[in-house]
Amino acid sequence: MRKILTLLGVLACGPALAEGGFVGLGGHAAKGGVELVEGESGWEIHLGADFAVDPGGKTALGFMKDGAFVEEAKAGDLAAASGAQVYDLPEGVEPADYDRLVIYCYIEAAAIAEAVFAATPAEQD
Repeated sequence: MRKILTLLGVLACGPALAEGGFVGLGGHAAKGGVELVEGESGWEIHLGADFAVDPGGKTALGFMKDGAFVEEAKAGDLAAASGAQVYDLPEGVEPADYDRLVIYCYIEAAAIAEAVFAATPAEQD
């Protein structure tokens, strides 16, 4: 049976690459692949060519902890509501320190999409 893990659960297992997909929250639609990659200069977030989220006002890609969006852990304002995109995390940001990777809407003051990461093959038992 395939397990779905939280961001912290995937990264705590030690993979250099976490893969998953976006799901909409609060009545918003979202889809598409997402990868969390540890590169030579730090962590990167790769949104797949199939990525799409409801277009809205000012939105950002970043992390939440204890139910709050953390500005210091923001990868950047969302460049487009769809398509492949790459974001660098700010220096010193460790994804395992946060609960969720989200698309955050400043107008609604809420996450409108969340990345759900799948277990690696070794973790699917």
